[in-house]
Parts: sequence; C-alpha cells; structure tokens
Amino acid sequence: MVTMDCAVEVLVVQPTPAHRPKLPRIMFYPVLAAESGEWRLLAHYPGLPHKYVSGFTGRAEAEVWASGPQAQAWVRANYQASD
Repeated sequence: MVTMDCAVEVLVVQPTPAHRPKLPRIMFYPVLAAESGEWRLLAHYPGLPHKYVSGFTGRAEAEVWASGPQAQAWVRANYQASD
C-alpha cells in the first residue's frame, strides 16, 4: 500500500510584460543634394513617407552619424511604436 502526504506545490509565475511591437528597421541612405552640394540622409521606414536628415558636409560624416547614437535618438524622436 502506498501512502501519500497531502502536499501542495505552488509555482510562482512572474507576470510577463505587455507585448511591445518591435519597430521595423529604419534604413539611412546618404544622398547628395544637387542644388546645394550638401549631403543628406534619406530615412526609409517601411509604409511611411521618407524623411531627410540634412546638414552634412560629406558622405563620411553622414555615414558616421547614421551608425552612431545620434541616429538612434533621432529615430526615437521621429518614429513612435504604436501600442
């Protein structure tokens, strides 16, 4: 005969955070403005109109900006995730 003590196991489950949709990847493309000779970055976000970031003196400067923390801050300021 098998006897079992009445024991209760409690599993504590932490609540999961609400699902936050991930933003699609925003691509930056360096573009030379023909009329002024300045470099701009074309920000391509799928499904939305293109935006430009201007004020660069050269392509290298634009590419460094696009790969740095300033670009991430610009994206957060200009594109918000829809909840």
